[in-house]
Amino acid sequence: MKICLRICYVLILLMPTHFLLAQSSPTPALFKKLLEEKKTITYIYNYPDPFLLDPSMPDVIKNNSQRLYKNNFGLFASIDGTGRLYKMNDDAGQLKWQRVDESEYIGYNFGDLKFSFANKILSYGGYGFWKSNGLMRYFKWDEKGWDLISLNRELISQFEKKLTAVQFDTTKNMIALCNPNFSSEGFLQGRYSMDSLKNTCWILDFEKGEWKLLGQTKLRDMAFIGPSPWGAFCIADKGGSGLLMDIFNNRIYLMKASAYIKYLRRIGKEVMPKISYFSDSTFYFGDLKTNTWDSIHFSRNDFETDGATLYTQSNATIKWSFQWTLYLLSGCLVIALSIILVLFRKLN
Repeated sequence: MKICLRICYVLILLMPTHFLLAQSSPTPALFKKLLEEKKTITYIYNYPDPFLLDPSMPDVIKNNSQRLYKNNFGLFASIDGTGRLYKMNDDAGQLKWQRVDESEYIGYNFGDLKFSFANKILSYGGYGFWKSNGLMRYFKWDEKGWDLISLNRELISQFEKKLTAVQFDTTKNMIALCNPNFSSEGFLQGRYSMDSLKNTCWILDFEKGEWKLLGQTKLRDMAFIGPSPWGAFCIADKGGSGLLMDIFNNRIYLMKASAYIKYLRRIGKEVMPKISYFSDSTFYFGDLKTNTWDSIHFSRNDFETDGATLYTQSNATIKWSFQWTLYLLSGCLVIALSIILVLFRKLN
């Protein structure tokens, strides 16, 4: 018997780290609710306080922000600035996080946008190694690591510096972003100036890997909560009102006073939930510290519009940067000099 126990102990020590359980504690009520969801939740808003404790984590990342994913494969959490990915298991009411990646590198994706889409766990943008990036990464289950999705341009953004409204179209595999902290650094072909990128809205054809500029918006001071069935649900004017940003159809919808009062009564004084997500037209939210969750059912009739548009297409024209203007003038000058040289030789 002792020999068998020793053999089991040795096998456990030799077991790859991605099979080891990172944490065991009572499963929070909201996590149980998320596990009951039968479909992918494209985006989960959660306050970045750490909720996953893994003794194997280096001290340098233990206090990093942590984000949640929910898809058909389960409930997952990632650690900001790393490639670490954990799967949640509910074992008879006990929460256990199982590491499923074998990533080694850290420090390249702080403040990225984390979401689930097209049966993939995705990470977009962020900051690391002294540079912001506009890379789209996805988790490869067979390699237990992350790889890049090829896009036609690198649209750089840090999502923690300036909150971004995001909308998903799962039937057409389209993603729309509005009012992010875009910059021209890293753009392929360098054709965009900084002025043309400020407060812009874009659409990504996920299958083709192509970004398309939609226009510029004047909306400010908004906080993105999550994608609803009708648009990106945001809180605007420092908590003064709620609104929907239908980026695909270029429309703004304001939340009716009665609906916003209902929202505030259920959410509380802080306005912004700790953790929240939309499942169809139901808005779920909760708090891990109090181990509570609640829900509000919204409908399209809770929002109204006066016909205002979200962005202005005429102001979204792409401007030539000064650098490319110099390239164009230099090219024209070279061509002109070549023609003059040819004519001069013929005359002589």
